[in-house]
Amino acid sequence: MAKAPKKILTTPKGVLQFPSLRTPNTKFTPEGNFEAPLILRQDCPDTQAFLAKLEPFYKQAEAFAQEQFKALPVGSRKKLGEVKMNPLYTEVYDKDTEEPTGEIKFNFKMKASGVRQDGTKWTAKLPVFDAKGKKLDPVPDAWGGTVAKVSFEVKKDFKTGQFGYFIPGTGAGGLTLALEAVQIIELSSGGARDAGGYGFGEEDGYEGSDETDESGWSGSDDAEASAGDNGDF
Repeated sequence: MAKAPKKILTTPKGVLQFPSLRTPNTKFTPEGNFEAPLILRQDCPDTQAFLAKLEPFYKQAEAFAQEQFKALPVGSRKKLGEVKMNPLYTEVYDKDTEEPTGEIKFNFKMKASGVRQDGTKWTAKLPVFDAKGKKLDPVPDAWGGTVAKVSFEVKKDFKTGQFGYFIPGTGAGGLTLALEAVQIIELSSGGARDAGGYGFGEEDGYEGSDETDESGWSGSDDAEASAGDNGDF
């Protein structure tokens, strides 16, 4: 029987928070995960359209969880009480005021390595593209604050082929959004930053020369001599 095609969707532009695009995060799993936690403004029209697109899949996942729950032994159902659906996203709160910021966060992950049934190991590499759609190799060291779009798969249950998952031991259900690729729109990294990266805007006043000498200094010889005389530059 032919394998059903993946259901791939793409998010609107958002801001990445503590992403792991180049090097997998192995803090919680030795196999590692590529991670692209994405923050979106909830009141943004693009976000609302995105949530509307996800809603039918989430409803199918809820129906699947209810179906699996009903199939449990009566003792298990009595103990669990009901299905507990995990949310698609989490609300973001201000760390100082503890008030909602109006933002929501989606957690997208991809396994970086694993072991096949025959015992052989496999490794994965997250596809990352620039704003023009060009694949980046090597992948840049993207930091939090990077503006990006995320491609992901809406996962199906392996046995039934239905969207969603159900965990019999806890009665938890939900929908897995598995990371597929990332498109970087605006990169924030640990490398050199422009003035905006340091919080500076454009002001009226001094304009430096574009010329630089071999040492990388841009300016006049007099200014360099003055700095040397003061011994504090």
